[in-house]
Amino acid sequence: MRFYEFDRGQILIDGQDIKDYSQEALRNSTGLVLQEPFLYHGTIASNIRMYHKELTDEDVRQAAAFVDVADFIESLPGGYDHPVTERGSTLSTGQRQLLALPGPLLLSLRSSFWMRPLPISTKRRKR
Repeated sequence: MRFYEFDRGQILIDGQDIKDYSQEALRNSTGLVLQEPFLYHGTIASNIRMYHKELTDEDVRQAAAFVDVADFIESLPGGYDHPVTERGSTLSTGQRQLLALPGPLLLSLRSSFWMRPLPISTKRRKR
């Protein structure tokens, strides 16, 4: 996401140096999931949808299945309609982390990275 510029080494996305992308393009095509994710008051589905109302229930389900969290969600009372309290305080840290994964992926539906692996490698530049 290029929060910090670097002067040594190289980070590649599909063989392309991330410095070849503008920060805007990179950030519009990349999701970020923090180690301590924040969940909002609402439902599991609304947290995955991240308040983008144009995204359908099927989009939410596909993103959850893609990151292999659908079975967990469906095991909760109410499934995707299971209530979430502010900050997800009724869920464990691990459960909050799992539930934070589909959202950024779902928002990338509009990008060229959707539904294909994003091989990221780091490689030192030869001097």
